[in-house]
Amino acid sequence: PEAETLTGVEIESVEDIELAGGELVMMGADAAVVKGGHFDDGTGRVNDVLVTKEGARTFTTLRIDTTSNHGTGCTFASAIAAHLAHGVELELAVEMSQRYVWNAMANAAPIGGGHGPLNHMWAHSYDPNKQD
Repeated sequence: PEAETLTGVEIESVEDIELAGGELVMMGADAAVVKGGHFDDGTGRVNDVLVTKEGARTFTTLRIDTTSNHGTGCTFASAIAAHLAHGVELELAVEMSQRYVWNAMANAAPIGGGHGPLNHMWAHSYDPNKQD
């Protein structure tokens, strides 16, 4: 929804996601990542789009049916920033961050009512089936 608000582009397709990202770049951003989680095209997939002055790249992952999705945008942006700070190239940083957020959602426990938090420690979670 943020990209729609900032650009005025109503997102109804993956092409609209790319268009909104292009608008953000035209406003002065070197790059823009527009998340596609709020747009459901019925394919069971989520398309996040990275747009730069050089073009666009779509990163696709499976949609997860979960209520543990509070903070996905903040987490995605922070993960991208952390990867960039460690010298990871932009496209790879977006790809790695998308995987991180997906796993944080997939491994989150449903907590309370409504939209709950991600499991940011999923990679360090205890696995009762694993023997040391």
